[in-house]
Amino acid sequence: MKVPSMSPTKLLRVCFWLAVTATLAVSSSSEAPHLAAQNQAATPRDEVLRLVPEDVGFCLLVNDLRSHSAALADSPFASQFQKSVVGQMLSQAPELNKLRDMEKQMKEHLGVGWPQLRDDILGDAVVFAYRPGPPGKPEEEQGLFLTRARNAAMLTTLIDRFNAAQKKSGDLLKLEEREHNGVKYYHRVERKQAPYYYWQRGSVLAISGQEAMLRRVLDLDKQAPPADSKSPPLAHQFRQLGADKGLLALWLNPRAFDADLLQRVKLFEGPDGAFLKTFATNWKALDGAALIVAPHQDLDISVAIRAKPEALSPRLRKFFVEAAKPSELWSAFPDNALLAVAARVDVMALLETIGEFLPDDARKALRDAVEQGALPPPMGKLVRELTPNLGPDIGLCILAPTTHDKEWIPQALWALRVRPGKSATPADQTLWDATNFLANLAVLDYNSKNTDRLALRTAFQGKVEVKYFVNDKRFPPGFKPSFALKDGYLVLANAPEVMKRFSVDPSKTPEGDETPLMRLSLVALRDYVKERREPLVDWIAEKHQLSKADATARLESLRLGLQFVDRVELLQRNGPGQTTLTVRIKTSQPLRK
Repeated sequence: MKVPSMSPTKLLRVCFWLAVTATLAVSSSSEAPHLAAQNQAATPRDEVLRLVPEDVGFCLLVNDLRSHSAALADSPFASQFQKSVVGQMLSQAPELNKLRDMEKQMKEHLGVGWPQLRDDILGDAVVFAYRPGPPGKPEEEQGLFLTRARNAAMLTTLIDRFNAAQKKSGDLLKLEEREHNGVKYYHRVERKQAPYYYWQRGSVLAISGQEAMLRRVLDLDKQAPPADSKSPPLAHQFRQLGADKGLLALWLNPRAFDADLLQRVKLFEGPDGAFLKTFATNWKALDGAALIVAPHQDLDISVAIRAKPEALSPRLRKFFVEAAKPSELWSAFPDNALLAVAARVDVMALLETIGEFLPDDARKALRDAVEQGALPPPMGKLVRELTPNLGPDIGLCILAPTTHDKEWIPQALWALRVRPGKSATPADQTLWDATNFLANLAVLDYNSKNTDRLALRTAFQGKVEVKYFVNDKRFPPGFKPSFALKDGYLVLANAPEVMKRFSVDPSKTPEGDETPLMRLSLVALRDYVKERREPLVDWIAEKHQLSKADATARLESLRLGLQFVDRVELLQRNGPGQTTLTVRIKTSQPLRK
């Protein structure tokens, strides 16, 4: 059989994803993966990172794939997934069968299966790096692949077998030995793919489509410090960002894009130029950023950003300082809410920051609108009085309904902190009056255009006055859009009853290193779908013109998709000069034993 010809980039991409897919699907291969001790994983990682030039723009690190794969394959989550309907369907998917066929070909021609490739070749550390070309010369971009194999002999055998197989098939036209400062490397020329260069030293393999990039690797290898000395600069960057212990980490080097950004600032004028100029100023404050995927008991997907706070504009710095604090609205949003979002937003700092990105005339118009009320009265006065007193707490909460079974629409509320301020008329009262005025105006407008009637009614919950809309003909059961001033907040809800569930207690504001920003409860969502199954099926059937059977099938598909995750959270963690945003996915069964 002819060995398929493919570029090194495509080959490596296929190899990597096949290895990962084989792990996630928990391959039935009898070859058991080997566990590597955590203290052994750091050395291979640093060994390949020290060979990456510091001026690359992006660097993707696949760290300790062997141990992460073994732990996942042996986890309660993998067992649950295998036994599930979704897992059984996936195991029979045509795409997975194609991957198995490719593995057979690889074993036949190269003598290596995916478990061996994953554990012995890619298992310690793999790096993909990219260096953008200079401004105006994108064709000079450079790419680099590095791997540190556990089994050096197997790596050598794999390379030799691959070269021999492609020579036999006629896909490899030339394999030329070259030398740089006394170090040998190889130039491969294929029949259908672009030529590339590779170098092997024991367990380390480097591949690049650009000879200059590979030669830089060779130079770095000669200059590299001993293993027991200070970690290389790039490894230090990963460590600072907390990107050294996850499975995947994509590092961004801001300095690699400075020249291109500066050139763009010079080229553009008008609104685009104003935006780019401000963006470039704040970009200089950025030291580095990383996207990190770390499977622990839960799955953490994080974006870590390091910056010099003093180099940021004062307004942007003020905005981020406020955003780093936890919102007291978390004390009002139940833990079992379907969805809860809450944050602290300095409205004035946000408007001023937006103004920095605008041209002078647009910035002046925005400033006049806020400071001088340069809008048609009474809107100008309203904006001028309200803006400094809005926030910083703002949030949204969606809850499962607690009323009659036919009322399937979730209960939702939106809350915005409103401070009284120092004006003669309190700002919160001004906002209430304006909201009430607009609500009455909406009723008049609707009733003048429709035969059915919309009404605005009032109810009192203790001392809290609640206004709500009623339209028995158009609104679904239980839907009565409402608004009220409560606990220092303007609260909007889809029913007056929801207001009773809103109560702020600042003493219960969450504390700790991580500040919550969003919380999605899949447990509560599963319960909601189960309890409101019949009215939901009826609504889906009516909305999409489906039969009841088809609507039921859609709802069942949703239920199957929800069974593997219990909770999704967005968290913010702050430290000196660094902010990390983490999406934490709490699976229904842990990803580690």
